[in-house]
Amino acid sequence: MKRAIIALVILFALVSQAMGANGNDLLPKCNLALDTDKRGPYWMERGYCVGFVEGVLSTSNIYKALPNTPRLFCFPPAGVSNEQMIRVVVKYLENHPEQLHFDASILVLTALKEAFPCKE
Repeated sequence: MKRAIIALVILFALVSQAMGANGNDLLPKCNLALDTDKRGPYWMERGYCVGFVEGVLSTSNIYKALPNTPRLFCFPPAGVSNEQMIRVVVKYLENHPEQLHFDASILVLTALKEAFPCKE
């Protein structure tokens, strides 16, 4: 179990390293994704944020499918929208400016884990 968690952290770090993303990169893009004027010129930045958060979610779903691995976070039965996930990430990043230099995928994972802990 511990090995699986370590493997996932390494996987997130490698993927993010290749992209060079950290919290300083992600926060302004996710703030733009929450902007109510979706017709503005920042469609690419919005897409980056949504895609990044969805990518972390997809990777965690692969991890969750592995045998004998604990769930990293647990969404409520009604589910969570993309906008809600992004709001959770933005809130976490804004509340933890001392961590913005950390790998963005680890920050997203940590934000979701803190907001949606498993009751197990």
